[in-house]
Amino acid sequence: MLLPGQPIVTLERASVTLGGAPVLRRVSLALRAGDRLGVLGANGSGKSTLLRLLRGDQWLDPLRPGRRTFHVPDDPQQSPIGASERMATCGPEDQDAYARKELDLPVEAVIRSGLDGALYPADGPTPARAARVLAAARAMGVEPLLGRSILSLSRGEARAALVARALAPAPDVLLLDEVCDGLDAAARSRLLARLAAVAAGGTTVVTAVHRAEELFEGVDRALWLVAGRVAAAGGRAEVVARWREAFGRDRARRSSEAPPHPGPLPQRAGGEGEQTVDRARRRPLTPTRSPSELGERENNPGLPALPGESVSTARRPALLALPPGEGHSRSAPSPLRGEGRGDGIRRPPGSPPLPSGERAGVRGRCWPDLFRLSGVTVLVDGRAVLDRVSWRVRRGEAWAVTGPNGAGKSTLLRLLAGEEQPARGTIHRLDLGPRADAAQLRIRLGQVSPELQARHRFDASGADLVLSGFEGTIGLAGAPSAGQRRQAAAALAGLGLARLARRRILTCSYGELRLLLLARALAPAPDVLLLDEPFAGLDPRARAILGAAVERAVRAGVGLVLVTHHEDEVPAVVRRRARLEGGRLVET
Repeated sequence: MLLPGQPIVTLERASVTLGGAPVLRRVSLALRAGDRLGVLGANGSGKSTLLRLLRGDQWLDPLRPGRRTFHVPDDPQQSPIGASERMATCGPEDQDAYARKELDLPVEAVIRSGLDGALYPADGPTPARAARVLAAARAMGVEPLLGRSILSLSRGEARAALVARALAPAPDVLLLDEVCDGLDAAARSRLLARLAAVAAGGTTVVTAVHRAEELFEGVDRALWLVAGRVAAAGGRAEVVARWREAFGRDRARRSSEAPPHPGPLPQRAGGEGEQTVDRARRRPLTPTRSPSELGERENNPGLPALPGESVSTARRPALLALPPGEGHSRSAPSPLRGEGRGDGIRRPPGSPPLPSGERAGVRGRCWPDLFRLSGVTVLVDGRAVLDRVSWRVRRGEAWAVTGPNGAGKSTLLRLLAGEEQPARGTIHRLDLGPRADAAQLRIRLGQVSPELQARHRFDASGADLVLSGFEGTIGLAGAPSAGQRRQAAAALAGLGLARLARRRILTCSYGELRLLLLARALAPAPDVLLLDEPFAGLDPRARAILGAAVERAVRAGVGLVLVTHHEDEVPAVVRRRARLEGGRLVET
Protein backbone atom coordinates (compact mmCIF):
# COMPACT_ATOMS: atom_id res chain seq x y z
CA MET A 1 0.00 0.00 0.00
CA LEU A 2 1.27 3.44 -0.94
CA LEU A 3 1.84 6.10 1.69
CA PRO A 4 -0.77 8.91 1.76
CA GLY A 5 0.27 11.77 -0.49
CA GLN A 6 2.80 9.69 -2.43
CA PRO A 7 2.67 10.59 -6.16
CA ILE A 8 1.19 7.95 -8.46
CA VAL A 9 0.95 9.61 -11.89
CA THR A 10 1.59 13.15 -13.06
CA LEU A 11 0.33 14.82 -16.24
CA GLU A 12 2.00 17.98 -17.50
CA ARG A 13 0.30 19.75 -20.42
CA ALA A 14 -0.79 16.35 -21.75
CA SER A 15 -2.73 16.18 -25.03
CA VAL A 16 -4.55 13.34 -26.83
CA THR A 17 -5.86 13.25 -30.40
CA LEU A 18 -8.23 10.54 -31.65
CA GLY A 19 -9.30 10.18 -35.27
CA GLY A 20 -7.68 13.52 -36.08
CA ALA A 21 -9.75 15.37 -33.45
CA PRO A 22 -8.22 16.75 -30.22
CA VAL A 23 -9.79 15.07 -27.19
CA LEU A 24 -7.55 16.32 -24.37
CA ARG A 25 -5.65 19.60 -24.60
CA ARG A 26 -2.73 20.45 -22.33
CA VAL A 27 -4.14 18.86 -19.20
CA SER A 28 -2.05 19.05 -16.03
CA LEU A 29 -2.90 16.86 -13.05
CA ALA A 30 -1.09 15.22 -10.14
CA LEU A 31 -2.73 12.08 -8.73
CA ARG A 32 -1.51 11.09 -5.28
CA ALA A 33 -2.16 8.17 -2.96
CA GLY A 34 -5.35 8.66 -0.98
CA ASP A 35 -6.88 11.11 -3.45
CA ARG A 36 -10.63 11.01 -3.97
CA LEU A 37 -11.13 12.91 -7.21
CA GLY A 38 -14.34 13.56 -9.11
CA VAL A 39 -14.27 14.41 -12.83
CA LEU A 40 -17.18 16.36 -14.35
CA GLY A 41 -17.80 17.25 -17.96
CA ALA A 42 -20.11 17.05 -20.93
CA ASN A 43 -20.25 14.19 -23.42
CA GLY A 44 -17.09 14.29 -25.51
CA SER A 45 -15.26 16.51 -23.02
CA GLY A 46 -12.54 13.88 -22.51
CA LYS A 47 -13.43 12.29 -19.16
CA SER A 48 -13.10 8.65 -20.26
CA THR A 49 -9.95 9.45 -22.22
CA LEU A 50 -8.46 11.06 -19.10
CA LEU A 51 -9.09 7.85 -17.13
CA ARG A 52 -7.41 5.77 -19.83
CA LEU A 53 -4.50 8.20 -19.91
CA LEU A 54 -3.99 7.95 -16.15
CA ARG A 55 -3.81 4.15 -16.34
CA GLY A 56 -1.54 4.10 -19.37
CA ASP A 57 -4.11 2.63 -21.78
CA GLN A 58 -4.00 5.77 -23.95
CA TRP A 59 -0.90 7.26 -25.60
CA LEU A 60 -0.16 10.95 -25.70
CA ASP A 61 -0.44 12.96 -28.91
CA PRO A 62 2.97 12.43 -30.61
CA LEU A 63 2.93 15.97 -32.07
CA ARG A 64 1.96 17.76 -28.83
CA PRO A 65 2.64 15.14 -26.20
CA GLY A 66 3.30 17.08 -23.04
CA ARG A 67 4.54 14.72 -20.33
CA ARG A 68 3.17 11.80 -18.34
CA THR A 69 5.15 10.33 -15.45
CA PHE A 70 4.37 7.13 -13.57
CA HIS A 71 5.87 7.15 -10.10
CA VAL A 72 6.64 3.49 -9.56
CA PRO A 73 8.24 2.69 -6.18
CA ASP A 74 11.81 2.55 -7.46
CA ASP A 75 12.04 5.22 -10.13
CA PRO A 76 9.75 7.65 -12.04
CA GLN A 77 9.24 6.51 -15.65
CA GLN A 78 7.31 7.29 -18.82
CA SER A 79 6.23 3.70 -19.43
CA PRO A 80 3.04 2.41 -17.75
CA ILE A 81 4.64 -1.01 -17.21
CA GLY A 82 4.63 -1.76 -13.51
CA ALA A 83 2.17 1.07 -12.82
CA SER A 84 -0.97 0.11 -14.73
CA GLU A 85 -1.08 -3.25 -12.93
CA ARG A 86 -1.74 -1.34 -9.71
CA MET A 87 -4.84 0.30 -11.18
CA ALA A 88 -8.28 -1.14 -11.95
CA THR A 89 -11.12 0.31 -14.02
CA CYS A 90 -14.86 -0.10 -14.20
CA GLY A 91 -17.27 1.50 -16.65
CA PRO A 92 -19.96 0.86 -19.24
CA GLU A 93 -17.46 -0.25 -21.88
CA ASP A 94 -16.27 -3.09 -19.62
CA GLN A 95 -19.87 -4.22 -19.28
CA ASP A 96 -20.48 -3.88 -23.01
CA ALA A 97 -17.48 -6.10 -23.77
CA TYR A 98 -19.11 -9.10 -22.06
CA ALA A 99 -22.35 -8.55 -23.97
CA ARG A 100 -20.62 -7.94 -27.31
CA LYS A 101 -18.42 -11.04 -27.05
CA GLU A 102 -21.31 -13.06 -25.53
CA LEU A 103 -19.07 -14.31 -22.71
CA ASP A 104 -21.52 -16.50 -20.83
CA LEU A 105 -19.53 -16.68 -17.59
CA PRO A 106 -20.75 -17.04 -14.02
CA VAL A 107 -20.31 -13.95 -11.90
CA GLU A 108 -17.68 -15.80 -9.84
CA ALA A 109 -15.51 -16.24 -12.95
CA VAL A 110 -16.06 -12.62 -13.99
CA ILE A 111 -14.84 -11.35 -10.63
CA ARG A 112 -11.94 -13.83 -10.74
CA SER A 113 -10.93 -12.48 -14.16
CA GLY A 114 -10.15 -9.18 -12.45
CA LEU A 115 -7.22 -10.89 -10.75
CA ASP A 116 -5.72 -11.46 -14.22
CA GLY A 117 -6.67 -8.10 -15.76
CA ALA A 118 -8.60 -9.85 -18.53
CA LEU A 119 -12.20 -10.53 -19.52
CA TYR A 120 -11.70 -14.27 -19.03
CA PRO A 121 -9.96 -15.77 -15.96
CA ALA A 122 -6.55 -17.25 -16.72
CA ASP A 123 -6.46 -19.57 -13.71
CA GLY A 124 -8.92 -21.66 -11.76
CA PRO A 125 -10.45 -20.87 -8.37
CA THR A 126 -7.55 -21.73 -6.03
CA PRO A 127 -8.31 -21.24 -2.31
CA ALA A 128 -6.44 -17.91 -2.23
CA ARG A 129 -8.16 -16.62 -5.38
CA ALA A 130 -11.56 -17.87 -4.19
CA ALA A 131 -11.12 -15.94 -0.94
CA ARG A 132 -10.38 -12.71 -2.80
CA VAL A 133 -13.39 -13.22 -5.09
CA LEU A 134 -15.66 -13.81 -2.11
CA ALA A 135 -14.35 -10.75 -0.28
CA ALA A 136 -14.93 -8.51 -3.32
CA ALA A 137 -18.41 -9.99 -3.89
CA ARG A 138 -19.38 -9.34 -0.28
CA ALA A 139 -18.01 -5.79 -0.45
CA MET A 140 -20.35 -5.07 -3.38
CA GLY A 141 -23.30 -7.14 -2.13
CA VAL A 142 -23.29 -9.56 -5.09
CA GLU A 143 -22.50 -12.79 -3.23
CA PRO A 144 -25.98 -14.21 -4.05
CA LEU A 145 -25.23 -13.73 -7.76
CA LEU A 146 -21.95 -15.67 -7.91
CA GLY A 147 -23.52 -18.67 -9.66
CA ARG A 148 -25.54 -16.62 -12.16
CA SER A 149 -24.41 -15.88 -15.73
CA ILE A 150 -23.21 -12.30 -16.22
CA LEU A 151 -25.40 -12.21 -19.36
CA SER A 152 -28.54 -13.05 -17.38
CA LEU A 153 -28.16 -10.14 -14.95
CA SER A 154 -29.89 -6.81 -15.16
CA ARG A 155 -27.80 -3.80 -16.12
CA GLY A 156 -27.53 -2.70 -12.51
CA GLU A 157 -26.73 -6.15 -11.14
CA ALA A 158 -23.98 -6.61 -13.73
CA ARG A 159 -22.51 -3.19 -12.92
CA ALA A 160 -22.18 -4.09 -9.25
CA ALA A 161 -20.51 -7.39 -10.22
CA LEU A 162 -18.01 -5.53 -12.40
CA VAL A 163 -17.10 -3.15 -9.57
CA ALA A 164 -16.40 -6.28 -7.50
CA ARG A 165 -14.21 -7.51 -10.38
CA ALA A 166 -12.23 -4.27 -10.22
CA LEU A 167 -11.82 -4.56 -6.44
CA ALA A 168 -10.71 -8.23 -6.45
CA PRO A 169 -6.98 -7.54 -7.03
CA ALA A 170 -6.97 -4.91 -4.23
CA PRO A 171 -5.72 -2.12 -6.52
CA ASP A 172 -3.96 1.00 -5.31
CA VAL A 173 -6.07 3.08 -7.71
CA LEU A 174 -9.71 2.57 -8.76
CA LEU A 175 -10.82 4.42 -11.92
CA LEU A 176 -14.61 4.60 -12.29
CA ASP A 177 -16.45 5.79 -15.41
CA GLU A 178 -20.17 6.55 -14.92
CA VAL A 179 -20.32 3.67 -12.47
CA CYS A 180 -23.89 4.47 -11.32
CA ASP A 181 -25.47 4.27 -14.78
CA GLY A 182 -28.25 1.68 -14.90
CA LEU A 183 -28.71 1.49 -11.12
CA ASP A 184 -32.01 2.10 -9.37
CA ALA A 185 -32.10 4.60 -6.50
CA ALA A 186 -31.57 2.00 -3.77
CA ALA A 187 -28.73 0.32 -5.66
CA ARG A 188 -27.07 3.71 -6.30
CA SER A 189 -27.23 4.54 -2.62
CA ARG A 190 -25.70 1.19 -1.64
CA LEU A 191 -22.96 1.46 -4.27
CA LEU A 192 -21.97 4.99 -3.28
CA ALA A 193 -21.79 3.95 0.40
CA ARG A 194 -19.57 0.99 -0.51
CA LEU A 195 -17.31 3.16 -2.65
CA ALA A 196 -16.98 5.63 0.22
CA ALA A 197 -15.90 2.72 2.44
CA VAL A 198 -13.36 1.55 -0.17
CA ALA A 199 -11.88 5.05 -0.38
CA ALA A 200 -11.83 5.41 3.41
CA GLY A 201 -9.78 2.19 3.50
CA GLY A 202 -6.97 3.90 1.62
CA THR A 203 -7.72 3.14 -2.04
CA THR A 204 -7.19 6.09 -4.37
CA VAL A 205 -10.39 6.67 -6.38
CA VAL A 206 -11.05 8.76 -9.50
CA THR A 207 -14.71 8.79 -10.55
CA ALA A 208 -16.09 10.43 -13.71
CA VAL A 209 -19.77 11.39 -13.55
CA HIS A 210 -22.47 13.41 -15.28
CA ARG A 211 -24.49 13.90 -12.11
CA ALA A 212 -22.81 15.67 -9.19
CA GLU A 213 -25.01 13.72 -6.76
CA GLU A 214 -23.20 10.54 -7.88
CA LEU A 215 -19.95 11.73 -6.34
CA PHE A 216 -19.73 9.53 -3.24
CA GLU A 217 -19.22 10.92 0.23
CA GLY A 218 -15.53 11.59 0.77
CA VAL A 219 -14.76 12.93 -2.71
CA ASP A 220 -13.03 16.17 -1.78
CA ARG A 221 -11.40 17.26 -5.07
CA ALA A 222 -12.98 17.80 -8.46
CA LEU A 223 -11.96 18.55 -12.02
CA TRP A 224 -14.24 20.02 -14.69
CA LEU A 225 -13.40 19.38 -18.34
CA VAL A 226 -14.74 21.45 -21.23
CA ALA A 227 -13.82 20.35 -24.78
CA GLY A 228 -10.75 18.55 -23.47
CA ARG A 229 -9.46 21.45 -21.37
CA VAL A 230 -9.50 21.89 -17.61
CA ALA A 231 -12.12 24.58 -16.95
CA ALA A 232 -11.88 24.36 -13.16
CA ALA A 233 -9.97 22.32 -10.58
CA GLY A 234 -9.98 22.44 -6.82
CA GLY A 235 -12.30 21.65 -3.95
CA ARG A 236 -15.43 19.65 -4.73
CA ALA A 237 -17.95 22.25 -3.59
CA GLU A 238 -16.36 25.07 -5.58
CA VAL A 239 -15.99 23.12 -8.83
CA VAL A 240 -19.50 21.60 -8.63
CA ALA A 241 -20.98 25.04 -8.02
CA ARG A 242 -19.24 26.48 -11.10
CA TRP A 243 -20.31 23.50 -13.21
CA ARG A 244 -23.95 23.80 -12.14
CA GLU A 245 -23.93 27.55 -12.69
CA ALA A 246 -22.65 27.08 -16.25
CA PHE A 247 -25.31 24.44 -16.97
CA GLY A 248 -28.01 26.74 -15.59
CA ARG A 249 -26.89 29.53 -17.92
CA ASP A 250 -26.87 27.15 -20.89
CA ARG A 251 -30.35 25.86 -20.05
CA ALA A 252 -31.70 29.39 -19.69
CA ARG A 253 -30.16 30.42 -23.02
CA ARG A 254 -31.62 27.45 -24.86
CA SER A 255 -35.02 28.02 -23.24
CA SER A 256 -35.08 31.68 -24.32
CA GLU A 257 -34.10 30.77 -27.87
CA ALA A 258 -36.66 27.98 -28.27
CA PRO A 259 -39.64 28.99 -30.42
CA PRO A 260 -43.07 28.16 -29.03
CA HIS A 261 -44.60 24.89 -30.16
CA PRO A 262 -47.73 25.42 -32.24
CA GLY A 263 -50.80 23.46 -31.27
CA PRO A 264 -52.04 20.62 -33.48
CA LEU A 265 -54.10 21.55 -36.48
CA PRO A 266 -57.73 20.45 -36.71
CA GLN A 267 -58.05 16.82 -37.73
CA ARG A 268 -58.33 16.26 -41.45
CA ALA A 269 -61.17 13.97 -42.40
CA GLY A 270 -60.27 10.86 -44.32
CA GLY A 271 -62.53 9.59 -47.04
CA GLU A 272 -62.74 6.23 -48.67
CA GLY A 273 -59.44 5.21 -50.17
CA GLU A 274 -57.59 8.04 -48.43
CA GLN A 275 -54.96 7.01 -45.94
CA THR A 276 -55.14 9.40 -43.01
CA VAL A 277 -51.84 8.24 -41.53
CA ASP A 278 -49.58 8.55 -44.53
CA ARG A 279 -46.45 7.58 -42.61
CA ALA A 280 -46.98 3.93 -43.58
CA ARG A 281 -45.16 4.97 -46.75
CA ARG A 282 -42.85 7.16 -44.65
CA ARG A 283 -43.85 10.39 -46.41
CA PRO A 284 -43.35 13.62 -44.48
CA LEU A 285 -45.32 16.78 -44.96
CA THR A 286 -43.51 19.42 -46.95
CA PRO A 287 -41.28 21.19 -44.42
CA THR A 288 -41.36 24.92 -43.93
CA ARG A 289 -37.62 25.28 -43.28
CA SER A 290 -34.65 24.62 -45.51
CA PRO A 291 -31.63 22.46 -44.68
CA SER A 292 -29.58 25.61 -44.11
CA GLU A 293 -32.06 26.78 -41.48
CA LEU A 294 -31.91 23.36 -39.88
CA GLY A 295 -28.16 23.75 -39.68
CA GLU A 296 -28.57 27.09 -37.94
CA ARG A 297 -30.56 25.31 -35.22
CA GLU A 298 -27.81 22.81 -34.58
CA ASN A 299 -26.87 24.52 -31.33
CA ASN A 300 -30.50 24.47 -30.21
CA PRO A 301 -31.53 20.97 -31.31
CA GLY A 302 -34.35 18.59 -30.61
CA LEU A 303 -36.74 21.33 -29.48
CA PRO A 304 -40.42 21.92 -30.37
CA ALA A 305 -41.35 22.45 -34.00
CA LEU A 306 -40.20 25.48 -35.95
CA PRO A 307 -42.75 28.22 -36.57
CA GLY A 308 -44.97 27.07 -39.41
CA GLU A 309 -44.43 23.36 -38.77
CA SER A 310 -47.56 21.48 -37.85
CA VAL A 311 -48.53 18.22 -36.24
CA SER A 312 -51.77 16.79 -37.54
CA THR A 313 -53.59 13.72 -36.40
CA ALA A 314 -54.65 13.23 -40.00
CA ARG A 315 -51.20 13.07 -41.57
CA ARG A 316 -48.02 12.90 -39.52
CA PRO A 317 -44.95 14.88 -40.61
CA ALA A 318 -41.48 13.47 -40.51
CA LEU A 319 -39.98 13.64 -37.05
CA LEU A 320 -37.07 15.66 -38.38
CA ALA A 321 -37.62 17.84 -41.43
CA LEU A 322 -36.44 17.03 -44.96
CA PRO A 323 -35.84 19.23 -47.99
CA PRO A 324 -39.04 20.02 -49.89
CA GLY A 325 -40.42 17.10 -51.83
CA GLU A 326 -38.22 14.48 -50.22
CA GLY A 327 -39.75 11.50 -48.51
CA HIS A 328 -38.61 8.49 -46.57
CA SER A 329 -37.26 5.72 -48.72
CA ARG A 330 -35.47 2.44 -48.25
CA SER A 331 -32.64 0.91 -50.17
CA ALA A 332 -34.79 -2.04 -51.24
CA PRO A 333 -38.50 -2.86 -51.06
CA SER A 334 -39.49 -4.71 -47.91
CA PRO A 335 -42.03 -7.53 -48.00
CA LEU A 336 -43.84 -5.71 -45.20
CA ARG A 337 -44.42 -2.49 -47.07
CA GLY A 338 -47.58 -3.52 -48.93
CA GLU A 339 -46.23 -1.98 -52.14
CA GLY A 340 -48.39 -2.49 -55.20
CA ARG A 341 -51.56 -3.10 -53.19
CA GLY A 342 -52.67 0.50 -53.14
CA ASP A 343 -53.31 0.78 -49.42
CA GLY A 344 -49.80 1.78 -48.35
CA ILE A 345 -50.04 -0.31 -45.16
CA ARG A 346 -47.22 -2.77 -44.55
CA ARG A 347 -48.29 -6.31 -43.77
CA PRO A 348 -46.80 -9.76 -44.28
CA PRO A 349 -46.58 -10.94 -47.90
CA GLY A 350 -49.74 -12.53 -49.28
CA SER A 351 -52.09 -10.42 -47.17
CA PRO A 352 -55.09 -9.07 -49.14
CA PRO A 353 -55.74 -5.33 -49.42
CA LEU A 354 -57.69 -3.83 -46.54
CA PRO A 355 -61.39 -3.12 -47.05
CA SER A 356 -61.85 0.49 -48.02
CA GLY A 357 -63.50 1.35 -44.73
CA GLU A 358 -60.47 0.15 -42.77
CA ARG A 359 -57.94 1.66 -45.15
CA ALA A 360 -58.70 5.15 -43.87
CA GLY A 361 -57.84 4.48 -40.25
CA VAL A 362 -54.53 2.78 -39.52
CA ARG A 363 -54.43 4.71 -36.25
CA GLY A 364 -57.90 3.67 -35.18
CA ARG A 365 -59.94 0.90 -36.75
CA CYS A 366 -57.16 -1.19 -38.30
CA TRP A 367 -54.71 -1.75 -35.46
CA PRO A 368 -55.39 0.49 -32.47
CA ASP A 369 -52.86 -1.31 -30.26
CA LEU A 370 -49.11 -1.14 -30.56
CA PHE A 371 -48.72 -4.07 -28.16
CA ARG A 372 -51.16 -6.33 -26.36
CA LEU A 373 -49.90 -8.87 -23.81
CA SER A 374 -52.08 -11.55 -22.23
CA GLY A 375 -50.65 -13.60 -19.36
CA VAL A 376 -47.12 -13.52 -20.78
CA THR A 377 -44.30 -15.38 -19.02
CA VAL A 378 -40.71 -15.16 -20.28
CA LEU A 379 -38.09 -17.61 -19.06
CA VAL A 380 -34.33 -16.95 -18.98
CA ASP A 381 -32.19 -19.91 -17.91
CA GLY A 382 -35.38 -21.56 -16.66
CA ARG A 383 -36.23 -18.60 -14.41
CA ALA A 384 -39.38 -16.52 -14.93
CA VAL A 385 -38.01 -13.03 -15.63
CA LEU A 386 -41.51 -11.87 -16.64
CA ASP A 387 -44.37 -13.63 -14.89
CA ARG A 388 -47.99 -13.60 -16.18
CA VAL A 389 -47.86 -10.05 -17.49
CA SER A 390 -50.99 -8.61 -19.10
CA TRP A 391 -50.63 -5.14 -20.57
CA ARG A 392 -51.89 -2.99 -23.43
CA VAL A 393 -50.11 -0.12 -25.19
CA ARG A 394 -52.37 1.83 -27.54
CA ARG A 395 -51.24 3.87 -30.50
CA GLY A 396 -50.02 7.32 -29.56
CA GLU A 397 -49.53 6.44 -25.89
CA ALA A 398 -46.34 7.31 -24.03
CA TRP A 399 -45.39 4.98 -21.16
CA ALA A 400 -42.65 5.08 -18.53
CA VAL A 401 -41.71 1.70 -17.05
CA THR A 402 -39.97 1.71 -13.69
CA GLY A 403 -38.87 -0.82 -11.12
CA PRO A 404 -35.77 -2.03 -9.29
CA ASN A 405 -32.79 -3.67 -10.95
CA GLY A 406 -33.66 -7.22 -11.98
CA ALA A 407 -37.41 -6.54 -12.15
CA GLY A 408 -37.60 -7.49 -15.85
CA LYS A 409 -37.79 -4.05 -17.50
CA SER A 410 -35.17 -4.68 -20.19
CA THR A 411 -36.62 -8.12 -20.85
CA LEU A 412 -40.01 -6.49 -21.37
CA LEU A 413 -38.57 -4.19 -24.05
CA ARG A 414 -36.84 -7.13 -25.74
CA LEU A 415 -40.16 -8.96 -25.70
CA LEU A 416 -41.91 -6.02 -27.37
CA ALA A 417 -39.15 -5.91 -30.00
CA GLY A 418 -39.49 -9.63 -30.80
CA GLU A 419 -36.08 -10.50 -29.36
CA GLU A 420 -37.74 -12.61 -26.65
CA GLN A 421 -40.74 -14.86 -27.11
CA PRO A 422 -43.20 -15.92 -24.40
CA ALA A 423 -43.01 -19.36 -22.85
CA ARG A 424 -46.65 -18.93 -21.89
CA GLY A 425 -49.30 -16.43 -22.87
CA THR A 426 -49.61 -14.40 -26.06
CA ILE A 427 -48.39 -11.07 -27.37
CA HIS A 428 -49.64 -9.12 -30.39
CA ARG A 429 -47.16 -6.62 -31.82
CA LEU A 430 -48.28 -3.78 -34.09
CA ASP A 431 -50.47 -5.24 -36.87
CA LEU A 432 -48.30 -8.34 -37.26
CA GLY A 433 -50.21 -10.76 -35.06
CA PRO A 434 -48.92 -13.11 -32.35
CA ARG A 435 -46.04 -14.63 -34.32
CA ALA A 436 -44.11 -11.50 -35.28
CA ASP A 437 -40.35 -11.76 -34.84
CA ALA A 438 -37.50 -9.28 -34.58
CA ALA A 439 -36.79 -9.33 -38.31
CA GLN A 440 -40.34 -8.17 -39.11
CA LEU A 441 -40.42 -5.60 -36.35
CA ARG A 442 -37.03 -3.93 -36.59
CA ILE A 443 -37.92 -1.66 -39.53
CA ARG A 444 -40.95 -0.39 -37.62
CA LEU A 445 -39.30 0.30 -34.26
CA GLY A 446 -36.85 2.90 -33.02
CA GLN A 447 -34.65 1.36 -30.33
CA VAL A 448 -31.99 2.60 -27.93
CA SER A 449 -30.50 0.35 -25.27
CA PRO A 450 -27.16 -0.43 -23.63
CA GLU A 451 -27.16 -3.82 -25.37
CA LEU A 452 -27.65 -2.21 -28.78
CA GLN A 453 -24.86 0.23 -28.03
CA ALA A 454 -22.55 -2.62 -27.02
CA ARG A 455 -22.90 -4.09 -30.52
CA HIS A 456 -21.78 -0.85 -32.20
CA ARG A 457 -18.05 -1.11 -31.62
CA PHE A 458 -16.69 -1.31 -35.15
CA ASP A 459 -15.20 1.06 -37.69
CA ALA A 460 -18.05 3.07 -39.18
CA SER A 461 -18.98 6.72 -39.47
CA GLY A 462 -21.69 8.41 -37.44
CA ALA A 463 -23.73 8.93 -40.60
CA ASP A 464 -23.54 5.22 -41.49
CA LEU A 465 -24.70 4.29 -38.00
CA VAL A 466 -27.78 6.50 -38.38
CA LEU A 467 -28.47 5.16 -41.87
CA SER A 468 -28.49 1.58 -40.56
CA GLY A 469 -31.70 2.45 -38.71
CA PHE A 470 -33.72 2.39 -41.94
CA GLU A 471 -33.27 -1.40 -42.11
CA GLY A 472 -32.76 -1.94 -38.39
CA THR A 473 -29.43 -3.65 -38.94
CA ILE A 474 -26.06 -3.51 -37.17
CA GLY A 475 -24.04 -1.84 -39.91
CA LEU A 476 -25.32 -0.99 -43.37
CA ALA A 477 -27.18 -3.78 -45.14
CA GLY A 478 -26.97 -2.07 -48.53
CA ALA A 479 -26.33 1.21 -50.29
CA PRO A 480 -28.57 3.92 -48.81
CA SER A 481 -30.75 5.96 -51.12
CA ALA A 482 -30.31 9.70 -51.60
CA GLY A 483 -33.52 10.32 -49.65
CA GLN A 484 -32.29 8.23 -46.74
CA ARG A 485 -29.02 10.15 -46.68
CA ARG A 486 -30.86 13.44 -46.53
CA GLN A 487 -33.15 12.15 -43.81
CA ALA A 488 -30.17 10.91 -41.77
CA ALA A 489 -28.45 14.27 -42.18
CA ALA A 490 -31.60 16.03 -40.94
CA ALA A 491 -31.74 13.70 -37.92
CA LEU A 492 -28.12 14.46 -37.06
CA ALA A 493 -28.62 18.20 -37.47
CA GLY A 494 -31.83 18.12 -35.43
CA LEU A 495 -29.94 16.65 -32.47
CA GLY A 496 -26.91 18.91 -32.87
CA LEU A 497 -24.75 16.00 -34.07
CA ALA A 498 -23.75 17.14 -37.57
CA ARG A 499 -20.15 17.32 -36.38
CA LEU A 500 -20.25 13.52 -35.79
CA ALA A 501 -21.46 12.57 -39.29
CA ARG A 502 -17.91 11.82 -40.51
CA ARG A 503 -16.42 10.84 -37.16
CA ARG A 504 -15.55 7.18 -36.69
CA ILE A 505 -17.78 5.83 -33.95
CA LEU A 506 -14.78 4.15 -32.28
CA THR A 507 -13.49 7.64 -31.46
CA CYS A 508 -16.83 8.85 -30.03
CA SER A 509 -17.45 9.08 -26.31
CA TYR A 510 -20.01 6.78 -24.71
CA GLY A 511 -22.52 9.63 -24.53
CA GLU A 512 -21.91 10.74 -28.12
CA LEU A 513 -22.55 7.18 -29.30
CA ARG A 514 -25.78 7.11 -27.28
CA LEU A 515 -26.99 10.29 -29.04
CA LEU A 516 -26.10 8.81 -32.43
CA LEU A 517 -28.27 5.80 -31.58
CA LEU A 518 -31.16 8.13 -30.81
CA ALA A 519 -30.73 9.77 -34.22
CA ARG A 520 -30.73 6.25 -35.71
CA ALA A 521 -34.00 5.50 -33.91
CA LEU A 522 -35.73 8.71 -35.01
CA ALA A 523 -34.56 9.06 -38.63
CA PRO A 524 -36.91 6.45 -40.20
CA ALA A 525 -40.04 7.84 -38.43
CA PRO A 526 -40.86 4.65 -36.49
CA ASP A 527 -44.25 3.53 -35.23
CA VAL A 528 -42.94 3.36 -31.66
CA LEU A 529 -39.79 4.15 -29.70
CA LEU A 530 -38.49 1.49 -27.28
CA LEU A 531 -35.94 3.28 -25.09
CA ASP A 532 -34.04 1.40 -22.39
CA GLU A 533 -32.17 3.82 -20.11
CA PRO A 534 -31.61 6.18 -23.06
CA PHE A 535 -30.26 8.97 -20.83
CA ALA A 536 -27.52 6.82 -19.26
CA GLY A 537 -24.09 8.27 -19.97
CA LEU A 538 -25.45 11.69 -20.99
CA ASP A 539 -24.57 15.04 -19.48
CA PRO A 540 -27.37 17.42 -18.39
CA ARG A 541 -27.43 19.35 -21.68
CA ALA A 542 -27.53 16.17 -23.75
CA ARG A 543 -30.33 14.80 -21.55
CA ALA A 544 -32.33 17.97 -22.21
CA ILE A 545 -31.76 17.68 -25.97
CA LEU A 546 -32.73 14.01 -26.02
CA GLY A 547 -35.80 14.63 -23.88
CA ALA A 548 -37.00 17.42 -26.17
CA ALA A 549 -36.51 15.21 -29.24
CA VAL A 550 -38.49 12.38 -27.65
CA GLU A 551 -41.27 14.80 -26.69
CA ARG A 552 -41.49 16.07 -30.24
CA ALA A 553 -41.73 12.53 -31.58
CA VAL A 554 -44.56 11.68 -29.18
CA ARG A 555 -46.44 14.85 -30.11
CA ALA A 556 -46.10 13.77 -33.74
CA GLY A 557 -47.93 10.52 -32.91
CA VAL A 558 -45.06 8.11 -32.26
CA GLY A 559 -45.66 5.66 -29.42
CA LEU A 560 -43.17 5.49 -26.56
CA VAL A 561 -42.14 2.91 -24.00
CA LEU A 562 -39.35 4.31 -21.84
CA VAL A 563 -37.42 2.50 -19.10
CA THR A 564 -35.62 4.70 -16.58
CA HIS A 565 -34.43 4.81 -12.98
CA HIS A 566 -34.51 8.62 -12.74
CA GLU A 567 -37.77 10.51 -12.33
CA ASP A 568 -36.23 13.66 -13.82
CA GLU A 569 -35.65 11.76 -17.07
CA VAL A 570 -39.35 11.11 -17.72
CA PRO A 571 -40.55 13.48 -20.50
CA ALA A 572 -43.54 15.68 -19.72
CA VAL A 573 -45.55 14.01 -22.51
CA VAL A 574 -45.57 10.68 -20.64
CA ARG A 575 -49.05 10.13 -19.25
CA ARG A 576 -48.99 6.39 -18.50
CA ARG A 577 -46.90 4.52 -15.92
CA ALA A 578 -46.14 0.87 -15.33
CA ARG A 579 -44.06 -0.64 -12.55
CA LEU A 580 -42.42 -4.05 -12.52
CA GLU A 581 -41.29 -5.90 -9.41
CA GLY A 582 -39.95 -9.44 -9.52
CA GLY A 583 -41.20 -9.89 -13.08
CA ARG A 584 -44.79 -8.99 -12.14
CA LEU A 585 -46.65 -5.91 -13.33
CA VAL A 586 -47.74 -4.43 -10.00
CA GLU A 587 -48.93 -0.97 -11.05
CA THR A 588 -50.31 0.69 -14.19
